[in-house]
Amino acid sequence: MPLPIGFSYGTSALSSSYAAIALTADTSNEANSKKVPARCLIDKVRVAINTISSAASLTWYLAEDSAGKYALTPVQTSTIDTGISGSTFGFIAASTDGFPYLQSSNITTDGTIYMVVKTDADTPTAEVFIHWRQA
Repeated sequence: MPLPIGFSYGTSALSSSYAAIALTADTSNEANSKKVPARCLIDKVRVAINTISSAASLTWYLAEDSAGKYALTPVQTSTIDTGISGSTFGFIAASTDGFPYLQSSNITTDGTIYMVVKTDADTPTAEVFIHWRQA
């Protein structure tokens, strides 16, 4: 039997300082987004980045709390790919290989995990999707 799948969503402006983007159900911006289940397998992270000027990479990790204190994944630096759209729009896509997530008492907000992220330059806007399978 296939596992129920879904995604959680968040959006925010970025800078060269770390900021936490809440990933959860945001039906006003992404109608099909859902809260992060208390138990799931996180398969991948996708980030669409708008208004890039000279940004070339994002440094990021997933955390259970909005302060970024309770990290779930290691810190990664991902190169922004501009694909066929040119230099003002880009993306990153990273596999998390079915990372097993089990909500702990450190969570800041039920149904929400955070991408703690910064860029190497500029102040682009990011739309973040985490794709998960319910365990």
